Amino acid sequence: GPLMIEQYRALSGLVPKNVDLTIDEANVQYKRGLMDEARSRGWALLTENGTNLDAVQRLVDVWAEYDKDPLRPDQVAKLADDGSADARLTVARYYLMNGNPRVASQLVGQLPGEDAAGLRARIGYMTGGGAAAAEDVLSRDDRNCDALAVRATEAAKQGQAANAVTAAQVIATECPTRDGYDLLAAAYREKNEVSGVRRAFLDGINARPLAT
Repeated sequence: GPLMIEQYRALSGLVPKNVDLTIDEANVQYKRGLMDEARSRGWALLTENGTNLDAVQRLVDVWAEYDKDPLRPDQVAKLADDGSADARLTVARYYLMNGNPRVASQLVGQLPGEDAAGLRARIGYMTGGGAAAAEDVLSRDDRNCDALAVRATEAAKQGQAANAVTAAQVIATECPTRDGYDLLAAAYREKNEVSGVRRAFLDGINARPLAT
């Protein structure tokens, strides 16, 4: 509610006012079913504050509630061409999690760095490739959350539940806004540890309080 938003504003005096306002407006418009207006607010935020990772993450949280496909193809192309690395990776990850690896891949493109390499490896894995690319990234960057997600998923698939739990725990710690808790719950389910599943689920809820 509004109190949360006020507390957030008090905590983040550094965030420009227009970010809060834009997020609030997009949220209200989505709630009212004004998809086009909400989407144009989101696009404005991406173009004006795309280097502000916190702002982009908050926008993605709003999308997660209302909008699986928030960008037009021309906007995706523009973001891929001149968006900040953070914006491209965060939005790409959102599209991947919503079953659209093609857009995710377009957004990541050939971005340099291990974060991009990890996400490319995960896109490859989720579209039928093996886990080798992810393991390659982990050999250089053992806390890469996208590559760890591949390791956790592959380990669970191979019946190596303990390895799946280990990888998912690192994601949950390192990248609390991502799906580490979901992967952790799945890994415990694989081990038939009901208490672990429940704990992962509750920890996940606590780690991701809804911004709205």
